[in-house]
Amino acid sequence: MRQELVQTAKIDYWFSSQDPLSAGEKGLDEYLLVIQPEGDVYDKVMTIEERFYREYEKEKPADIRPQIVLASFVSSQELEETLIRWLYRISSQQDSFLVTLNNYSGFLTHTIYLRILDHRPFQNLLTQLKAIEPYVLANGGHNLKFMWPHISIARQLEPEVFHKAMRAYSEKTFSESFIAGKLVLLRRDQATGNDQAVCVFKLRPGQNDLSN
Repeated sequence: MRQELVQTAKIDYWFSSQDPLSAGEKGLDEYLLVIQPEGDVYDKVMTIEERFYREYEKEKPADIRPQIVLASFVSSQELEETLIRWLYRISSQQDSFLVTLNNYSGFLTHTIYLRILDHRPFQNLLTQLKAIEPYVLANGGHNLKFMWPHISIARQLEPEVFHKAMRAYSEKTFSESFIAGKLVLLRRDQATGNDQAVCVFKLRPGQNDLSN
């Protein structure tokens, strides 16, 4: 798997041609912590994803959907209860925030994604999430991988498809915003690649929360 690492504001961000980790070890599972847009924004992004795979005659991966992967880690299901308590504590101290999606970019030469304009709320949140890493490591898990904030439109592309699509999508525009008000912990089924929601964590209402 091709991976790249970039350090920004003391957060190690990972880029990958596939989702960040594969458990592959007996007794361990892969977990993803994500933010999912809701309502119209979710539907619009889903339409873009489905149109891409139809246009380029590619099979859409089962696990690609409108979501921002914040972090990935490998751990045992036996630790889920404790991890959930940690994540509840962290999320309860974090304000919801506005996420603005603006146009398209790509990770050479495999992924096309929707850009996120302001990364600062993600950096603040990920700084808090680093607190659970020592616990995961102490119990036989792996380091957390913090992902560059984006929403993938297409992944695992062949270079020729990527370059062709990138030329087309660099001329397209997209601008939508939504409130990130909750985190979702997913457990990945290694056999099917499908994700199962384990728990949802609500953030505190923030000053940009339009529902207040």
